[in-house]
Amino acid sequence: MNLRLVEDKTFRDSSLIHGHLKNFVMESLTDPNADEAQGDHEPDDEEKEEEEVHSVKGLNCVPYGGPSEADVEEMIYWEDIPSDAKFRSPFYDPGKYLTFEPDHGGWNNIRMAMETVIVMAHAMGRTLVLPPEQRMYLLGGKFTFNDFFHLDSVALEHDGLDIITTEEFLKREGVTGKLVNLSTGEVEKPPDDRIQWDGKDPTDLKMYLRKVGLVREWRPTECVAAFPASSSQDDIDRLNEMMNEVLKNKPTPADFKGKPVPVDAPAIDRLRENLADRDGLCIYDKEMQDAKVVHVMVDAKTKTRLLVHFYSFLFFENWKHDLWAKRFVRDHIRYRDDLFCAAATIVKAVRDRAKARDPEKNPHGLFDAFHIRRGDFQYKKTRVEATVIDERTKHTLEPGTTVYIASDERKKDFFKPLADKYDVVYLDGKWLFEN
Repeated sequence: MNLRLVEDKTFRDSSLIHGHLKNFVMESLTDPNADEAQGDHEPDDEEKEEEEVHSVKGLNCVPYGGPSEADVEEMIYWEDIPSDAKFRSPFYDPGKYLTFEPDHGGWNNIRMAMETVIVMAHAMGRTLVLPPEQRMYLLGGKFTFNDFFHLDSVALEHDGLDIITTEEFLKREGVTGKLVNLSTGEVEKPPDDRIQWDGKDPTDLKMYLRKVGLVREWRPTECVAAFPASSSQDDIDRLNEMMNEVLKNKPTPADFKGKPVPVDAPAIDRLRENLADRDGLCIYDKEMQDAKVVHVMVDAKTKTRLLVHFYSFLFFENWKHDLWAKRFVRDHIRYRDDLFCAAATIVKAVRDRAKARDPEKNPHGLFDAFHIRRGDFQYKKTRVEATVIDERTKHTLEPGTTVYIASDERKKDFFKPLADKYDVVYLDGKWLFEN
């Protein structure tokens, strides 16, 4: 993408989660007359199948009113590698499950933890159980992860990953008496035999899943989650031996600055690099492998939380599995088409404005962008004034350039020090979509 980002964040981690964008997707991209125009049209079987099975490799903005294929091309960072869809974990057993609780933080933390859990589910070879629809911090309303990602399609496209809803899981294993309380050994059915939890208070469901699932308090700041190359005890022992050897001369992150370890290096060298400041190894051992249900909980009291990027927490003895996991997230765990098309529409609008202001010197409509967080930060010291932002970026920006600002700051006067020097625009500016 040609636009320059002032803040070192990817586009999906910033603008796409902005509150204005959510409203834009829900309101602007939906034709208010669509229902009236369609009347009582019922989709046929082919239309239903197309809606349910969405190819994650493509990006089609036609159903959302554009932009054109040429305009959305720069949004695509993922690739389609058909052979990746055939890969299965050595532990693959869809009759075992991984359940989890969404992170309690803001959307980016929720998304980050979800990515880690999805990779864990595939690595464990377990069927992933998606949490029911519920409120997510700062987003308002109630959502499921399928509201943001094509997870149904991801599961259909991959032989090694099965994904089901909480309702399907409880119907299949819960109310049928196939789950037991791991503390008492007795059959444990869902609270009130409820299988439908969408929109309900999830507290009782969480407590239930913690009873019937094996819970390991894995803390990413303390340990690396390690997956042996096979279910063999020898591979588990080898991981422990490697860890003991590494700790004899514990490395620091600084040891690898400018000296990254090759991706296909021996496992002990990759473990040494991945360990960072941690001195623990959380292994997917025999007990976990044998458990029918593994549950990932989020608990403030025990500080148990997957607030981490999957690639810095999960370690694979098999280096090829490690690279597959990174390709998998890059190529498949991406936002839904309607969100990407909304983003592409915004980028095109800002590009068109920048280009129109100076078509000769800026034929490609290059512009700069800020993601300025204000009200959603818990720490007041991070809420710097616009004058500080201006001072720290003035050597990067050219006077008069078009600058797009994504921010939860509602008082636009706050940005006056920037607006006085640059062509500042916002998503909620009426000019952006006038034409």
